[in-house]
Amino acid sequence: MKGHRRPPAHRLALTAVFTACLAACSGNPVTPPVTPAESSPSPPPPPPIVESPPKPSVPERPPADAAFDLGERYRLGKGVEQNDDLALKSYHHAAELGSIRAGYMIGLFYKQGRSVAKDSAQGLRWFEKAAAQGDDDAQLEAGIAYAAGSGTTIDYVRAAQYFRQSAAQGNSIAKYDLALMYLSAQGVAKDPQRAVLLLRSSAADGYTPAQQYLGAMYLTGSNNVPVDEAEGARLIKEAADNGDPKALALLAELYHTGRGLAPDDQAAFAAMAKAAAHGGAEEQYGLGAYYMQGIGVRRNPSEAVKMFAKSADQGFPKAQYMLGLAYAEGNGTPRNNERAISLLSKAAEQGYAKAQITLNRIRKPAITPTSAAQAPEVSVEQH
Repeated sequence: MKGHRRPPAHRLALTAVFTACLAACSGNPVTPPVTPAESSPSPPPPPPIVESPPKPSVPERPPADAAFDLGERYRLGKGVEQNDDLALKSYHHAAELGSIRAGYMIGLFYKQGRSVAKDSAQGLRWFEKAAAQGDDDAQLEAGIAYAAGSGTTIDYVRAAQYFRQSAAQGNSIAKYDLALMYLSAQGVAKDPQRAVLLLRSSAADGYTPAQQYLGAMYLTGSNNVPVDEAEGARLIKEAADNGDPKALALLAELYHTGRGLAPDDQAAFAAMAKAAAHGGAEEQYGLGAYYMQGIGVRRNPSEAVKMFAKSADQGFPKAQYMLGLAYAEGNGTPRNNERAISLLSKAAEQGYAKAQITLNRIRKPAITPTSAAQAPEVSVEQH
């Protein structure tokens, strides 16, 4: 078989000796030939350089938005010291740059007299400017101004127009205000059905005045709404759960009378106490009546007198009457005819008939104890 033959071993040895001698004679090292089998493997090529994709650039906020946000920070004191002057200055700058919301805020500052002299007319001008650009809160405020004649003459038609625009954008307060206009035929034709639809929508949004008003309508059957005490009580309870003091007082009466709810005087007292804690004169009077009659609590004339006094100090005639009666009889407080006459006179001046009747009797030698007719009045009223 023909082919390449490997050199004999002695010849390979001579080649190695010759190579060594040649290196010694020349003084230069001679690298022996390397056979392919003895060669070192080549290093792997470096990995390709992969460039990272460029990070997406964060777009800068529009200058108008940045200026408005600065105004909000100064107004609320968020991250900076609260400063209405700088807030208003920032809002003006934002408005100049095209911020619609800034115009609404400037209107509020003029309406409330914050950082500037109170100027309802100037506030309305800013509200209308923002309203024309679609701000629903500005539309609401413009409607309120025309309905109340604040900064302008009363114009119910324009008020209704602004409320309608705002309500169309889902503003719960505007829905409620527009509903009241449909019920009273102010600026629009009387339309109870449309009013009820608006009240339902506003109530579903969680607006407590709408929940309370619609609930009272179901309780009384007013405006052609069919009486539905269970639905009325449900709506009143929703408003009460949101902390509305009028709704809490009304809920207390529903528990006390069992209208739409199972009777529960303890729940009634708890609701009335929460209502009175808000400081309203009518609710304070209601709590005093509960203490005087022992509704859901042990009868306590002394506590009743304290609540009547708080309410009477705010000019509530029923409380003035009951406190005057307490002084006349020494019920929960020491007898004091002079104080009794003073309070009864104040209530009578406000047209409270019972006060005048009792005043005429107290000026006689004696006054009979409180009769059932003179007991504190507790009734469900539409607020």
